[in-house]
Amino acid sequence: WLPLNKGVGNVHYQVVTEHLRATEYYLQVDAPSEMYFFVYQGRDLKGDYNLIAQSKLNISEPGRGWYRSGKLDCELKAGKYYYIGISWKGTATAGRAADTVPFQTPCGMVYSSAYNLGGAPPEMRIFQPYQVSYPVAQKLIVGQGLWLACDEGEKRLQPGSQETIRVKMYSAEADTTFKSSLKIVSNDKKNRVVEIPVMLKVNAKGTGILTKNNLIPDAPVLYQNYPNPFNNTTRIRFGISGSEKVTVSIFNILGQKVFTLADENLKAGIYTVNWNGLNGEGRAVSSGIYFVVLKTGEVRLSKKLILLR
Repeated sequence: WLPLNKGVGNVHYQVVTEHLRATEYYLQVDAPSEMYFFVYQGRDLKGDYNLIAQSKLNISEPGRGWYRSGKLDCELKAGKYYYIGISWKGTATAGRAADTVPFQTPCGMVYSSAYNLGGAPPEMRIFQPYQVSYPVAQKLIVGQGLWLACDEGEKRLQPGSQETIRVKMYSAEADTTFKSSLKIVSNDKKNRVVEIPVMLKVNAKGTGILTKNNLIPDAPVLYQNYPNPFNNTTRIRFGISGSEKVTVSIFNILGQKVFTLADENLKAGIYTVNWNGLNGEGRAVSSGIYFVVLKTGEVRLSKKLILLR
């Protein structure tokens, strides 16, 4: 463990250019803390480094495990050095990696580590003056193409038992439908490989994922959103009894359309879609009362939403 409170990270040298989406660190958090994930770029192993990306995470409860940053979305260019790390306000310690520098990564090499640099929040420019041989435990989530990932690793189940597997989805593209499958391999001689189809649908501004279950209502139905009030994202469920054209839209109190969540032909079933408080131009709307309206055939249903920023 590295009991430091200003900053800890690894200095990477990029052999190939890669897109960095996020980072993860193994932390022991002893009290509510503010975590700052950062990326600095430099020309050499030692010298001046400039901040190119950062993300903040508020941790309200103590715990130990891997903590992931928000979006960093920066390009790690071949031939450049990067100080990639984390700092915090609060009581925490960062786990130490098993390797000692230098060691190879999928994108290049880790040549050094650096402690007590960056600050919390990170400074715009730092000087990296020395080399440390013990790197921090760190994961880099890279690549543009990966949109479906399972971070759980291997799970072993006994006959008749069940387990929940967390699957994470990413998308930097709008108006796109991704189709793939999860492959489950077992020692069952009759069904050794099971494939589960997965679809991620991203609308014009990346507002939500439209999902469906196998329940079929007797008539069109629109459920109250949850949570309500909300300050970030709210989940909206609706159902239709047959295959037909469906529109689900958000309106303000003046009756003006703010955003269209769904506008397509759907089969019978219960659907879920998220709204993150953006309008059709991708801008955050103000706090207030809004209405979600479901239209299908001659049926028009609505529910009141309360957005609190």
